Amino acid sequence: MTRNATVRSGDDTPLRRLLSLPIVGFAPWLLLVLVEGPGRVALASGLACALAIAITASGAAIGRRPKLLEVSGIVVFGLMLIVVVAFPDTRHWLGLWAAEICNAVIALVTVGSIVARRPFTVAYAREMTEREHWDSPLFMRVNYALSSAWATAFLASAIVGYLGDGPLHDPTNIWTNWVIQVALVIAAIAFTNWYPHKALARYSPEPA
Repeated sequence: MTRNATVRSGDDTPLRRLLSLPIVGFAPWLLLVLVEGPGRVALASGLACALAIAITASGAAIGRRPKLLEVSGIVVFGLMLIVVVAFPDTRHWLGLWAAEICNAVIALVTVGSIVARRPFTVAYAREMTEREHWDSPLFMRVNYALSSAWATAFLASAIVGYLGDGPLHDPTNIWTNWVIQVALVIAAIAFTNWYPHKALARYSPEPA
């Protein structure tokens, strides 16, 4: 990775740049968290699944491989929608816990990618970095850090949401259901934008 190798040669198009951002992969998950609630779980899961499909289809249209977040979203939201439609009695329970379930699932997905030594952000970073840098220790160091930051944010969101819906018995609590969770996502986005430049400045060898 070099300071100027931000986008691979020939790949600098608006759609590809957009799809190369990890936050786009998280968008369906965030949409479900924002929309879900009592009586809205079918709507939330349907919209989230549709967005995940749209992102995957847009990527396929420009020759981009489906990403772990996108495929996981289609599966999770699709299953949730099927369960809600096939078993209406689950709507109240899922309406209460859908956000926590999704935050926990995406945290497990991101942690799983780290344990498997294939941090999920690598797939996005490779679309913005020249191939010659993909196997460098610095490239992997950055992606382990970024994937860990997102895993932490979503795990913390799941815990905070559980506290509001569970022990506090307050599913409409603005702090546990909105403010803190949104702040965690913003912090992860800020870290994603800041850390690669910091790592490049700290660990890249100075040119001779």
